[in-house]
Amino acid sequence: MNERGFGAAPVVAAALATAGCGTAGTNTEPERPPAPPSRSQAPVDVNRVDITFASDMIPHHDQAVRMADMVPSRTDDAALRDLAERIRRAQRPEIDRMTGWLRDWQPPTPSGGGHDSTDGMMSAEDMALDEARGHAFEEMWLRMVIEHHEGAVTMARTEFDEGRNDAARELARGITESQRSETAETRAMLG
Repeated sequence: MNERGFGAAPVVAAALATAGCGTAGTNTEPERPPAPPSRSQAPVDVNRVDITFASDMIPHHDQAVRMADMVPSRTDDAALRDLAERIRRAQRPEIDRMTGWLRDWQPPTPSGGGHDSTDGMMSAEDMALDEARGHAFEEMWLRMVIEHHEGAVTMARTEFDEGRNDAARELARGITESQRSETAETRAMLG
């Protein structure tokens, strides 16, 4: 009996040693890379001020784009048209960037409110501009841009001073610089 046990041991050992080798080359399922971490797994350096900044600045910028869209059909003034186009080109990508942040940050849905209290937002009556054209439109529009930009600078200053997210704070700094410059340009156009 001892002879048999020893005789079988080398066969069992050889079978066990080669058992894993036989199927290694025949595995038809490709190896999958590990899944990327979900957004909730990666900590985001963001606070309430960052979320409020992006949430409020998106409709604020959207309104500025809508204001800029009014210009081509209401005036032939080349300088005003140029300013409106620069506003549109600057603020559309910023809207996209902030929308992406909010999607990544996954903030809780705010309750109540609306954006009527956002600094510098124009009322529906302001946005109508009474179907003004030419010089009347130009003056009203320039005054609206000044008020609107001053509101954006106030919002951006709060983000820069109290926000935590570096990208949002950098955008706030850029908004402050560009809108202060555009406000000075707008005041000069008013004369």
